[in-house]
Amino acid sequence: MLQGPPPAGTPFVGGIAVSQDGAIYVSQAFTPPFSPANLFASGEQGAWYDPSDLSTMFQDSAGTTPVTAVGQPVGKILDKSGRGNNATQATAAARPVLRQDANSKYYLEFDGVDDSLATAAIDFTATNKASAFAGTYQQRSAVQVVFEQENTRFGIRFNSAAVPGGGITTTMQTATTQVEIGEVSGSFPRTLVVSSSYDKSQVTANTQLSLRINQAVQSTVCAPGPVADAGFDNARIIVGSKGSDSYLLGRIYSLIVLGRLATTQEITDTETWVAAKTGVTLP
Repeated sequence: MLQGPPPAGTPFVGGIAVSQDGAIYVSQAFTPPFSPANLFASGEQGAWYDPSDLSTMFQDSAGTTPVTAVGQPVGKILDKSGRGNNATQATAAARPVLRQDANSKYYLEFDGVDDSLATAAIDFTATNKASAFAGTYQQRSAVQVVFEQENTRFGIRFNSAAVPGGGITTTMQTATTQVEIGEVSGSFPRTLVVSSSYDKSQVTANTQLSLRINQAVQSTVCAPGPVADAGFDNARIIVGSKGSDSYLLGRIYSLIVLGRLATTQEITDTETWVAAKTGVTLP
């Protein structure tokens, strides 16, 4: 492709022009639409799960029976980040189900009893910073995990009304220390775009963690921390539970976990993309 003006009279359509001799020109003013794939363009570790893309899902954990319609179980969902961190569930009864809501948005439905998906170990030990974005639906007030990395346990969760913060929180933990921030209070049921960042190089709760719910910044400290260990772990990411409890009763429309801090522009762009997949109108 060539940048710059094509021969006189050749129009640009969507930033592309094709001249009579077959040359393809790209407008210098054309900006390609945002995709979460952009977040991983420099080889960053992480994962991106997109239930609206049926080609990435299979009914079995081996990936031999494609998901072709709503109402089918999802035993494997492919990672679209390019890192190959696919998430699976070997137990048939514990697989989420692909659904479509009243606005025709696709999501994974988790039953709150035993449904979850998990990756193989993902090596985040080279970084002490991460970001996460989720399109989700909270159906009840109870401690439930949207996603969590084992051991280091950074993730996004719902809390019960009895827990300070009341609604959604973002958290990091070690065996002895926890840092967590969240909402002053939460309500349900509701559909949400959640974005969070994690930075172990900082020393206070509100600098180690950030949380935005439908682009509104949350800052209630639920657990003071700080978490002082160097980096994250080489461990599984579990979607929909902690692995053995805190099962999600709700929906996941989109989930992105990135092994670095997203920029301000990337946060806005990703929230907008997730909102479109989730059916949320952002401010």
